[in-house]
Amino acid sequence: MKNLILALIFTCIGLNSVSANLKDTVVLEKYENGSVKKNYTILSEGYKVVSYYETGEISEIGYFNTNKEKSGEWVSYYKDGKVNSKASFKNDKKDGIWEFYDLTGKMTMTINYVNGKFKYAFKVDQNGGLIVKQ
Repeated sequence: MKNLILALIFTCIGLNSVSANLKDTVVLEKYENGSVKKNYTILSEGYKVVSYYETGEISEIGYFNTNKEKSGEWVSYYKDGKVNSKASFKNDKKDGIWEFYDLTGKMTMTINYVNGKFKYAFKVDQNGGLIVKQ
């Protein structure tokens, strides 16, 4: 099913260069209970994916480029809507600053990637001190 949805999306993206009317087309993937699992919005530079918990809250928002690669910022959420993590991709590789948060909204860790390679991390301990890993 997932492959069929992705094939439909990329067919529309390919057609998008012919017809600007397909921009902002939304394709839905649903849970068995009928609630929306994911929606895909076709954009001129690829598509946006919004994933949902089965109960309807947004769980993740991210982007793919026209080459089917993760690209740009991806944000995941706790069920209460608070940010769980922020990640950055470039051509399907981890790239840039990744941030992780606890349930209270406090940042707990930051990781830096460059072109898919780990560079360093800062972790906040229970007392608010920084632990650095290189």
